[in-house]
Amino acid sequence: MNKKYDPGYILFISVIIAMLNGFATVTAKSENIRYNWQQTDSSVALLGQGKIVWQFNFPDTGKPYFHPLNTTDGTTLTWFSPPDHPWHRGLWFSWKYINGLNYWEQDRNTGLSEGFTRIKNVIFNPNPDYSAQIIVDIEYSPPDKPAALNEKRVLIISLPDENGNYYIDWKSTFTAGQDPVFLERTPILGQPDGKSWGGYAGLGCRINSRSLTSIKFVDSEGRQDLNIHSKPARWIHVDGFIKEDTTRSAGLTIFDYPTNPRYPPPGFVIKDWLKDHQLLFAYMNPGFLFEKNFTLKAGDSFALKYRILIHNGFTEPAEIENLFEQFTRK
Repeated sequence: MNKKYDPGYILFISVIIAMLNGFATVTAKSENIRYNWQQTDSSVALLGQGKIVWQFNFPDTGKPYFHPLNTTDGTTLTWFSPPDHPWHRGLWFSWKYINGLNYWEQDRNTGLSEGFTRIKNVIFNPNPDYSAQIIVDIEYSPPDKPAALNEKRVLIISLPDENGNYYIDWKSTFTAGQDPVFLERTPILGQPDGKSWGGYAGLGCRINSRSLTSIKFVDSEGRQDLNIHSKPARWIHVDGFIKEDTTRSAGLTIFDYPTNPRYPPPGFVIKDWLKDHQLLFAYMNPGFLFEKNFTLKAGDSFALKYRILIHNGFTEPAEIENLFEQFTRK
């Protein structure tokens, strides 16, 4: 039987071990920026010059997520719990329906979804160079029932390079419980009960349109903005000018991986001005379930692998493609 550990306790032990090895929380200088770790019972963050670079959150209830994802000068690229969709969590992963229960949206009054996403275990492994590994065990469960689906998530976060660019390597392995698992989504147009906004699920990123202006999406095939939506893409990229200083820019790219089922997946992109909220709704995710649902036999497993690149400045498609090739050669 696997033993359940309190995440805060695991973080504490991880830090103590790292300190004994002489590197975990000692502030160090790298590329003229001093880095150190900041930790709580429900989060771990890398700080550069006292500013958050990235923060990973694992609350007692709900889904784990990255927010903020910042440039090294402190510009926040993600948006947590925007007013239009309060269940959006910066950079996060959520199934839509598992065996008919909704794991994506939350009741606005209770904050709970029909299906429960439970964090069972978190292990944080800091490295001497201020890169890190985070391992998370997650259960997807109907209320008061055993887990229908289990996930082991392994995250590797690089140290920002001399240009302030860094990446997150994300691998999630999903294993069905004692019964088959049906991963479903809202149908798309052209299918029974299809919706124009159907097809979303999985790894998603809500872009912080409060920080960026002139936001533009580009995919691996050269399509832009809503022309990306529903079309197969190996990667999707977004960038924009920083509102506080439009001489600077920043962006984020999600790379899919060739071993993923249904590769390359349709891109899911939203770029829509919401008059009711006076904000730009900017969102993207690789559409693993976009075209159809997915069935996992009892006890079977499958994996999804991604790289998320956070960068300063505009990045040309040819450069992104070169980085994609480097990633997929691993």
